[in-house]
Amino acid sequence: MYPHPPSYANGERVSEVGLVLVYHGVFRDVPAELAGAVHNVTPRSLGRQLDWLNSHFKIVPLDAMFDGCSPRGKVAITFDDGYKSVFTEAAPLLFRRGIPFTVFINGGILKKGIFWRDKIRWLINSQRVESFLSFRAQLWPGEPEISGANFYRGSKTPEVNSRILDGQIDDYIGAQGLGAEVKKLSRFVAGEEDLIDHPLVTYGNHTLNHYVLSSLPVVEQATEIAGNDDVLQHLGLPCSAIFAIPFGDARDTPRGLATYLRSQGYNGMLFSRNRFNVGDQLPFACERFMPSDGWTDFHRNMLRIHWKCRRSPTSD
Repeated sequence: MYPHPPSYANGERVSEVGLVLVYHGVFRDVPAELAGAVHNVTPRSLGRQLDWLNSHFKIVPLDAMFDGCSPRGKVAITFDDGYKSVFTEAAPLLFRRGIPFTVFINGGILKKGIFWRDKIRWLINSQRVESFLSFRAQLWPGEPEISGANFYRGSKTPEVNSRILDGQIDDYIGAQGLGAEVKKLSRFVAGEEDLIDHPLVTYGNHTLNHYVLSSLPVVEQATEIAGNDDVLQHLGLPCSAIFAIPFGDARDTPRGLATYLRSQGYNGMLFSRNRFNVGDQLPFACERFMPSDGWTDFHRNMLRIHWKCRRSPTSD
């Protein structure tokens, strides 16, 4: 539908926006265990998107977006969840183009090797959701219900304590003797040995376990953030002063999070609501946009940003 990038020759209105992009998996082929739910942009698509961004924006380090200067016409590249493909597939593309990027990691996953959202995807793709929900209802009848028809979304609501649900999944896996099969999921996420020390890479806090923060008691919220700070400091790699909220919606964000993060020396926090930023300075709570795979969808999204920007009264 849109075979070529939009032309901004008549009024460079795209330069009025500041973009922070968020990617997740960069698999050449999405593994069957994760199919249907993980956000993935193939290496080929990522390379093409980076080239387009390089020709229309100034690509800067994430923290430079929060330096008090105008973010207009700038874009920062981020990756969430620490999938191994970020280091094996995406990093070479970025290094080759001299593009800085930030990887938001979860220290608990870095250590134990299995992402709890991948366990959710595995339950769905192995058709074990109803079996798990029956197991959960029998052992924990007082827990908030999760619909089998809406399991993926229902499992990440603030009403369902993520830590407890993760433990229940582990109990189910143990009771069913599926530990060896689930352990194979560890091959998709990066371990400490996969992280790259490079001038173009910074690492950021995405909490220890990527639980829905608003589903946890306040003490556990602080532990998730401070504990991951400790992991990042132990790694001794360049760190960002920006925090990425797991799942990244307003409902996932506890009241007082911004105040707490400021007290811990953070300069900003990132939502992931598929929005762009307009204005002369990024607010402490900044928006991110999640590109689609493929050229047509990516181009359509960029064109949508272009036209929204033209209509936005704050962009004048």
